[in-house]
Amino acid sequence: MNVTSSTRDRDAEIDRCLSMIVPSASDESKFVGMLMLPKLLDQNNTETVERAFKGMNFIFIERLLRTNHSVNAEVPDDLLKEIAVNILACFSRYETLAKDKNMVERIPGLSRLLKPDQELTIEILQILLCVSVEKQGLVKMLDPDVIKNILEAMMENDQHTYLRQASTKR
Repeated sequence: MNVTSSTRDRDAEIDRCLSMIVPSASDESKFVGMLMLPKLLDQNNTETVERAFKGMNFIFIERLLRTNHSVNAEVPDDLLKEIAVNILACFSRYETLAKDKNMVERIPGLSRLLKPDQELTIEILQILLCVSVEKQGLVKMLDPDVIKNILEAMMENDQHTYLRQASTKR
């Protein structure tokens, strides 16, 4: 397969994912589209990432960040949140996208997901750093609830680290 054909196929897959996440699509369709999209995006292709950003359903992303499904849910709560974080991480690597209102507005939701000793927390903190480089993002980061969430996660993480170190010294 030549490069042009491969690029066209990837673009077609990205378009298919974007069509799966439109507001009128079912939640299941949105899950699948958002799960596949980060794997298809080439972080070195700014045009494609920007096209995906413009087609993104940020209202659904916010729902995923806030979701609290029961234990018996078909799709685990943690997976839904991870899907949202992965999508936002793709966009946060581009300064022009990171400072966009759609990214800045996700700061409170992202801060609520911070938990000690979780890989997702590192990804979230990286997103928060990227999104807070401009005034809008910084103002949102200075929200008392956001600061509280970040500090609580850091304090709990320090406590866990201290307890682990203390238990290994015995």
